[in-house]
Amino acid sequence: MNDLIRHRGPDDEGYILFLQKDRDKIILGGEDSPSSVYQSDLPFTPTGPIKEWPKLPCRIAMGHRRLSILDLSPAGHQPMISPNGQYALI
Repeated sequence: MNDLIRHRGPDDEGYILFLQKDRDKIILGGEDSPSSVYQSDLPFTPTGPIKEWPKLPCRIAMGHRRLSILDLSPAGHQPMISPNGQYALI
């Protein structure tokens, strides 16, 4: 999904899959997600790389690739999820 724009700056990428059930979601990273992102303790820490997950039926899938300019820490990883899990920002 994100590979088409990888040439723009493969500093990080993230995915959020909204599953068939009401509020079930899975947050995943990609090949260019730094290991520090997976080890962070943030509400939007990825469960794992997207390639390690089987194809899941979902209502909505969103992907984001960023060029790290402002926030190089794991806190700059997207998608960002609000502390209560109600909102996702891509």
